[in-house]
Amino acid sequence: MIPISVCIIAKNEEATIEKCLSSIKKYPFEIVVVDTGSTDRTKEIATKYTTQVFDFEWNKNFSDARNFSTRMATNNWVLILDCDEYIESLDLEELHLHMKSYPKSTGSIIIRNQLSLNDFDKVYVDRVIRLYHKSFYQFSGSIHEQIVPKTREEASKFLTSLTIYHTGYALSEDANQKKNERNLTLLLEELQTDSTNPYLYHQIGQTYKAMHELENAATYYEKALSFPIDPNADYARMLMISYGNCLLQLERNEDALSFESIYDSYSNTADFVYLMGRIYLVNNQLLKALMQFIKATSISVHHEDGVNTFLSYYYIGIIYDAIGSKDLALTFFKKCGDFAPALEELARISTS
Repeated sequence: MIPISVCIIAKNEEATIEKCLSSIKKYPFEIVVVDTGSTDRTKEIATKYTTQVFDFEWNKNFSDARNFSTRMATNNWVLILDCDEYIESLDLEELHLHMKSYPKSTGSIIIRNQLSLNDFDKVYVDRVIRLYHKSFYQFSGSIHEQIVPKTREEASKFLTSLTIYHTGYALSEDANQKKNERNLTLLLEELQTDSTNPYLYHQIGQTYKAMHELENAATYYEKALSFPIDPNADYARMLMISYGNCLLQLERNEDALSFESIYDSYSNTADFVYLMGRIYLVNNQLLKALMQFIKATSISVHHEDGVNTFLSYYYIGIIYDAIGSKDLALTFFKKCGDFAPALEELARISTS
């Protein structure tokens, strides 16, 4: 088997790092932990799992810390994890087969992101490049760093079934605010030297959205979209979904109808089709909305839990109820399981 080093950077992560490292210890991986200035028990916990614990003087650049961690690794193939992530599932045989077959390609893994919204947890599933041969790739960017080729060769990737669970988005309000303020400062600084990069504008928009500053978020999403965006770029789909949701939250409902012009490029995921259903619904185009929600339930590719099941079923029920088809409305509300808004509609219809 091809040896792999798991490389992690950390700072004051005593609450999460043990679960992360214990999930890695089950596999024949080298573990490298680079600490950027912890004042808690992070390093003490790390030494229980590996002797490869190093210090790195923080310089406001995540890529520098990441690249330092890979230099400390004794293996050429590295897997990047964060302290608030842990391995959920991994097929070693499959992973090594891909690495052997595609030695100059990067490995895309599945990340299941835990989101705490409106007092209930949601999971957003995404694919991210995290596995690579350090002779051919390195990190670039001070924040929201990306893996890029070391030469001018075009990057290629293979898909793995390695699944990581990420709890970092489910932080307390205060912790989230501090994290977002730090990220925003670093992103705006990077923008000064890379002002034509749409990915940076997208990430600034994401940060403002996380801070509930929706007007600012929309402004930066729109700046990102002022540049040519490849629909196949890793962040493009998330940019479109985030911008669309932002417009709906700002009640810019007619502006959101402009998404019809990009429909063919993004309608291969249930997330986008579900978003179009909501756009049509708030613009009182009920039949168009109904068609989109029904279509969403037929698309297996999705990133947010529920967009191709209970969330779409709920809106199908809402529309059928609005046009007087109570029996069909009841049918779809029942298909939503224990989704609270659907249960409320069932109770309302039952008592009316």
